[in-house]
Amino acid sequence: MRANHALWGVFLPVFLGLSGCLPSEMTVKKAQLDSIDQRLTKLDQTLIQRDQAHFKLVGDYQTSVEKQQAVLKKIEADVSSLKKQMAAEAESRAEKKTQTRPTDTKQIKNQSGYLYVGDKLVIGEIEDIYLRPVNLELEGRIDTGAQTSSLDAQNLTVFERDGKEWVKFNFVDRQTKEVHEIERPVSRFVLIIQSNTQEKDRRPVVAFNLTIGNVSQVVEFTLTDRSHLDFSVLIGRNVLKDLMLVDISKQKIAPPEISSPQKESAH
Repeated sequence: MRANHALWGVFLPVFLGLSGCLPSEMTVKKAQLDSIDQRLTKLDQTLIQRDQAHFKLVGDYQTSVEKQQAVLKKIEADVSSLKKQMAAEAESRAEKKTQTRPTDTKQIKNQSGYLYVGDKLVIGEIEDIYLRPVNLELEGRIDTGAQTSSLDAQNLTVFERDGKEWVKFNFVDRQTKEVHEIERPVSRFVLIIQSNTQEKDRRPVVAFNLTIGNVSQVVEFTLTDRSHLDFSVLIGRNVLKDLMLVDISKQKIAPPEISSPQKESAH
């Protein structure tokens, strides 16, 4: 009997201890889980905030890149426009720079009323010209400083016809505003170096029958964009050589003789 009491005295405190600690332990574990949940919730919020900040940074970067690209495009457009403007000014200065007067030899009118010095037709700084086979009467500037003549050409396209290179382009008559679509075989191509950029521009050359005064001849014209210049046609030395003299004090003194027989010449 005394032994049973002794055993009970040993196990009872243990049993009571075990039975008394169970609710407290559960409370501790629940508190720990709640703490873990709170930490996870805060971690989720932190990750969401970081994602939002990241997306904002990416968006701001893309916006910045797009703005920089827009600025670069504008700069490129401004540079291109400036190059064209400088080229136009250089070409315009060249046209105005090299006009010459005829010699002091006496000028004589022929039966048709044209002025001649010897056997050379006297023309002014600006003359009306006539082009065949397109049958256009145009106002042209005479430039003794230019080796070759040039004609305004818009929407220029090179194509092949019967195994040969041809060119199609639009010519805008500045007096009537009429647009003429012209097709001509290409005689050759020339490389023009722009003085302001040193860039090479490959331009087609075509032939027309040109009439100034009572002189008609087959002339090669370089096709180029002259829309920024005062005249759509430039007459160079390839027209004047051995046939005409220029008096820059006069204008339109040799209207093209179209209907009557013409003096024919070709270079």
